Amino acid sequence: MENELLKKLDGIERSLVNKPSEKCQLIHDMILTDENNYTISFLCETAGISRSGYYKWLQNVPKRAEKEREDYEQHLLIKEIFLNKNCKAG
Repeated sequence: MENELLKKLDGIERSLVNKPSEKCQLIHDMILTDENNYTISFLCETAGISRSGYYKWLQNVPKRAEKEREDYEQHLLIKEIFLNKNCKAG
């Protein structure tokens, strides 16, 4: 289990995108597994993020989901307008 966490964290560290939100998501996924035997403190320390940062991220999950839904609706509207103009911008 710990090796799995370390491998995933190493993959995040090596990637070009090294966002704390990715680390928080990984911690959240680890907590939800039945095999999790680690404390949130340990997981946050291993990932290199603060516990308060993780809880703040967790608290904002519904807001992010709503924002993503709104962005997707706007994307569909823009796409519809673009297609109605025969694929011409402006």
